[in-house]
Amino acid sequence: MSQAASAHDKRRKGWTALAAPFQQRVFGCQQITDACLLGLVVKENGVLVTLDKAIKFLAGPQHSKYVLVLEEKLPRRQLK
Repeated sequence: MSQAASAHDKRRKGWTALAAPFQQRVFGCQQITDACLLGLVVKENGVLVTLDKAIKFLAGPQHSKYVLVLEEKLPRRQLK
């Protein structure tokens, strides 16, 4: 196998390996990116900060400590 093909196989295994812990909770193609980002955060022991509450579900109980969901605060309306 050539070096280029070997490198390609490693990259392909890389993103699928990152998303693998969340595959049971992925319900659409748009969540693949979320799963990869979350997998990278878990691998690097970081925190994924988001406004998307669905990522907390994607993380599940085992990985929810890696997700921080910011609450969007709407400005109060001024009374006239």
